[in-house]
Amino acid sequence: MYNILVPVDGSEHSYKAVKETLRICEGRESDCNVTLIHTVFSYPEMVIDTDNSFEGKKEGKEIFDSCEEILKNSGLKVEEIIRVGVPAHEICQYAKDHHTDMIVMGSRGRGSIGEIFLGSVSHTVLHRAECPVLIVK
Repeated sequence: MYNILVPVDGSEHSYKAVKETLRICEGRESDCNVTLIHTVFSYPEMVIDTDNSFEGKKEGKEIFDSCEEILKNSGLKVEEIIRVGVPAHEICQYAKDHHTDMIVMGSRGRGSIGEIFLGSVSHTVLHRAECPVLIVK
């Protein structure tokens, strides 16, 4: 089995990563496991704000619904995970803990934090992940 982790945040680039994952798995759908991961941002020192966490998880479900539209009829086994924390750390830790073979992610995210640090999550994942990382533009 080939395990692919696809971080999604609702940005155009993350949806392009989902589409690229489809291309990578084409013809070997039964051999690929795809995990979509959405991270609700939180600093490690912060006490989790349950209202923001709830809203972030609700947003994650909406993002997964959009991804399901892209993946429908693909024949891929897809799992959806929501984590709370610093996105790059959560992505790398999940990949390590679950023996991910490859991370496929967009080059840029969205949101106010993303506008300040364009591409910082993909840059950090690229340098810290223990598996290959494909950055999709």
